[in-house]
Amino acid sequence: MNLWAALSLFESRDIVERKFHDRHKLSLGAEKAREIVSSIAQAREFFRSARDAADHVRPLLLYYGVLTLSRGLILFLRPSYREASLKQSHGLSGVDWGQQLAAGVLNLPLVRVRFEGGTFSELAEATQNRERSSIWTAPYPNRGVLTQSGSSGYPPGFELTAKDVLGRLPDVAALYEEVFSDLPACVPAFVFHLSSTTQTDLDVFPLNGRLIAESVLRELYARGDVSEFRQATKHNFHPEEPHWSWRIKHTSFEEMVAALPAVAGDASGEQYFLGP
Repeated sequence: MNLWAALSLFESRDIVERKFHDRHKLSLGAEKAREIVSSIAQAREFFRSARDAADHVRPLLLYYGVLTLSRGLILFLRPSYREASLKQSHGLSGVDWGQQLAAGVLNLPLVRVRFEGGTFSELAEATQNRERSSIWTAPYPNRGVLTQSGSSGYPPGFELTAKDVLGRLPDVAALYEEVFSDLPACVPAFVFHLSSTTQTDLDVFPLNGRLIAESVLRELYARGDVSEFRQATKHNFHPEEPHWSWRIKHTSFEEMVAALPAVAGDASGEQYFLGP
């Protein structure tokens, strides 16, 4: 089932009401059900229009599709919220873009975005900023689901750059390295979970033939006290190439999750570690 086939289930009021009750143990009013259903249906139309639109129009249609889809999700996850009570702004603002871009298009990756109250913050709060990814589990090649939560609130005036965002997207990690001649805060990884009460092995692999330094590994991807990182070539489940390897010992799945760096998957399901 493709993504929109799955999401189309939420265009049925009966299904939305049932799923809402299953999640919140509350009845969903007819008007709020209509608001959720309408958001999903509108988002699908924006994405459908974007697929056939010209390049200079497509980004705007995708923006409205993501915004509308996000608002539908917030309404579903927050029982007390109604469409009229949602913040009207998206919650992000450009910081001195005119001044930065006046120096030339090469400054585009450095434009800054400031977080303000709006849909972006509401989405982070409603989802608790969860990231779901898959990790390898014993016996290989079994997969398990890993759920990690980030910060669901942002301090007033929190800022980041376009480059900060691009450097943490697994699907463009290799392209990022080619364009900026610098490694992103996102590296190919391998997580093998033996069992909840024993150990989990972690590996970091080169990106475009470049392997990060141990100092960067410790700064961005080590959680807790890691006494030793090993450089190895052979790997039980991965093509041979130089890589970093270390082991986490734990007594529970929760303890293991707390010791992991942020994990995300690309479109093909490969694992990456993300810097904070």
